[in-house]
Amino acid sequence: MQTCGAGLPVAGSGTNGGSLVLGGIEPSLYRGDIWYTPIKEEWYYQIEILKLEIGGQSLNLDCREYNADKAIVDSGTTLLRLPQKVFNAVVEAVVRTSLIPEFSDGFWTGSQLACWTNSEAPWSYFPKISIYLRDENSSRSFRITLLPQLYIQPMMGAGLNYECYRFGISPSTNALVLGATVMEGFYVVFDRARKRVGFAASPCAGTGQNIRRGRASPADRSHFFLC
Repeated sequence: MQTCGAGLPVAGSGTNGGSLVLGGIEPSLYRGDIWYTPIKEEWYYQIEILKLEIGGQSLNLDCREYNADKAIVDSGTTLLRLPQKVFNAVVEAVVRTSLIPEFSDGFWTGSQLACWTNSEAPWSYFPKISIYLRDENSSRSFRITLLPQLYIQPMMGAGLNYECYRFGISPSTNALVLGATVMEGFYVVFDRARKRVGFAASPCAGTGQNIRRGRASPADRSHFFLC
């Protein structure tokens, strides 16, 4: 599945729209390798999140916080949804690492938009977000990195002189959900036959999304089997 969001393509390249392929993989819809994470429970496409980084810095939360009570991949969910404790930590880290000195609380809670003049693109003010997933080799991980264009999302109809944006991340009471906010930057493979979900860089992102073998500190490795 390929979904291209409103914030993409980047720098005028790439394509908007999307594709759904049933029964196989379409090589023209992705770049590089497909990285797979095992499905824990098939009915929700439940996977394991091992770590989150904001601007290259770990949130330093126990990985069980990310998976309480489950972490799933769901194209029918609009935003990236995070358990409340994780959401609070993400907002705090984004505020700390962004280049904006003051920001309304309403932007983070979803009740307000943030607006800039048409000549000003806000994405350079915000950090990248990396999500570490368990690899098919259970002792290893890989990370998918979200550009700000994915989670600082343009909203139509704000006016002639301004472009307004919403925060594409929200709190959740019952699951971490990798929704469209995440999926719009990647080609995602729901492989039920082999019980795995795959992620590959999508041409939608223009310059390409970042998928790499995860870096794990000794503390990270000690928690790999406890999530």
